[in-house]
Amino acid sequence: MAPVFWKSAEAADPRRTRFEATVLCHLDAAYNLARWMMGQESDARDAVQTAALRAFSYIDSPRGDDGKAWLLGIVRNCCLSPLRERSQHHAWRDIDEIGDHARSVVTGQTIEIASANTHTVKPWLSGKLGYSPAVIDLAELGYPLVGGRRGFIGRTAVGVLVYQYDRHEIDVYTLPSGEFRELPRKPSGEAGYNMMAWLIGDIQYVVVSDVGGERISDFSERLRQRQATTAPAD
Repeated sequence: MAPVFWKSAEAADPRRTRFEATVLCHLDAAYNLARWMMGQESDARDAVQTAALRAFSYIDSPRGDDGKAWLLGIVRNCCLSPLRERSQHHAWRDIDEIGDHARSVVTGQTIEIASANTHTVKPWLSGKLGYSPAVIDLAELGYPLVGGRRGFIGRTAVGVLVYQYDRHEIDVYTLPSGEFRELPRKPSGEAGYNMMAWLIGDIQYVVVSDVGGERISDFSERLRQRQATTAPAD
């Protein structure tokens, strides 16, 4: 899905080459995210067109090495303004972990309790939810715990542990036994995000982030290893 304005771009423009390598190859993911957020195909296309124009305007600005994450961030911002305008009339549909993660990012409500201290985050979640998920910091492995929040799967509140990798957020959803569902045990992508899940005791853990599948696998494996060697009371 090439942006409309691109038809008139000069072929010899070096910025065009950078734009093609950085942005155009990720337009499908950009559209999928916009389509989920906006609900209507026409609104999604408008948001992607606006995002592509903004990306082209800033193509020479420092943005790191992850063009996909950079573009999706612009798409989210382009969707957020019209969503805010119609928020009083817009009801979010029943959503899953990817939907809740996307909503938290675009609204800026990713953390309710900001702390790297497991003994702060764990009792906060327990008090809000009535169950006690394992809370583990992986800072020494490159994935620091930065806080937690309540997420919503459908209408059910669940605990979310929030980790950081580089400039990316990694959410770990903790679902009690009554909310178990069949979820992928290997990285699975949707709308520009990756996810995978596993069970430990009576808690299902679901990891969601916009990092790549290999990074999701590495984070998940390291977290599972630590969970297996951590006493339940910790």
